[in-house]
Amino acid sequence: MRRVAIRPEQVSPCMIWGSYETQRSAVLLKREAVLRSRPGVSGELPDPRFRGKAPEDILAYFDLVLTELGHQIGLSLLAAAEAVIRVDFFDRVYSRKKDSASRLLRRLYSARNARKNRGIRLGDILAVWASEFPRSRKPIARFRGALQYRHWLAHGRYWVPKLGMPYLPRTVRQIVADLLDALDLV
Repeated sequence: MRRVAIRPEQVSPCMIWGSYETQRSAVLLKREAVLRSRPGVSGELPDPRFRGKAPEDILAYFDLVLTELGHQIGLSLLAAAEAVIRVDFFDRVYSRKKDSASRLLRRLYSARNARKNRGIRLGDILAVWASEFPRSRKPIARFRGALQYRHWLAHGRYWVPKLGMPYLPRTVRQIVADLLDALDLV
């Protein structure tokens, strides 16, 4: 199995997931602390933001916080997966590897570079992978669907997305893991 080197400024999907679990646990602990400290239960509220709030309102607030945390983690996981794919792409191009995928990726790089040094689209890189490795087609298709979710998040959510499925943190984590595994980039 090939490993793509993570640069110091990059964060791996595994590190992102660990961070998510830590943050989620902290939010759940805070929610429980706030609910336990309601007046009449244990005295003074430690956080004035929740003074006078009904338990349902407190629960709704923390549900929103957890939803937003899930969106942030989904965005981070998808961006980290793109970084791994692009690092591998440039590694294959500059190392002049001899396998057929590397040759096709170099050809893609040369064609794009010849056109005023335009960037290489992630979709083009994924298309090469899908053509070279049939077992990667389904994970690539799922990842492309998740990219629509990422675009919606990254562009401020100003439209109603047509995503086809809910992108919960565990779902995005699995999509990223399946893709990197299928491309042998784990």
